Amino acid sequence: MLARRLVTMHQPIVLYSDGASRGNPGRGPAAIGYMICDTKGAVLAEHAKYIGDATNNEAEYRALIAGLDAACGISRGELECCTDSELVVRHMNGVYRLKDPRMKAFFLQVSALKSPFEKVTFKHLPRTNPMIMKVDKKVEDVLTEQGFPKRSVPRKFSFPQPSPTPSQQPSQSSAPRFPRESALECA
Repeated sequence: MLARRLVTMHQPIVLYSDGASRGNPGRGPAAIGYMICDTKGAVLAEHAKYIGDATNNEAEYRALIAGLDAACGISRGELECCTDSELVVRHMNGVYRLKDPRMKAFFLQVSALKSPFEKVTFKHLPRTNPMIMKVDKKVEDVLTEQGFPKRSVPRKFSFPQPSPTPSQQPSQSSAPRFPRESALECA
């Protein structure tokens, strides 16, 4: 009954969304989450789920799409969409051009889902924002439950250095391999 009453209201609401991929950078196990609140911060709806293999940007867009779809059933008034994805916000606000066909398809889905609302705005929030942190935790919990815990140590992208063999190690008594400049003569 509460959800039915909220649909008829035109109250402003706020959507916080987040997506994460363990393959970042690249494709990997991914999850999405959103939280819909009134302007005072009371939670009206929240959801997080595993979406399979995706890039981080795909997960961010899919979280926004799922959140917009859910928000449609709560209010048709003003909607503020908040995410920590600068890419998504800048695409939606027309700051960045859409080059990737997959991102363009997500953009078009978001654009279509905006139409029932009186007004939709997109806002970037830092990862340290308390509401973004709550959604992020839900997304991380889903990935952990699926068997993909967050790495405690960041990946290092360095190549192993081979250890020198005894013949390659310089000795104190041997002569330098290259003559010194003072010993070179110019003809």
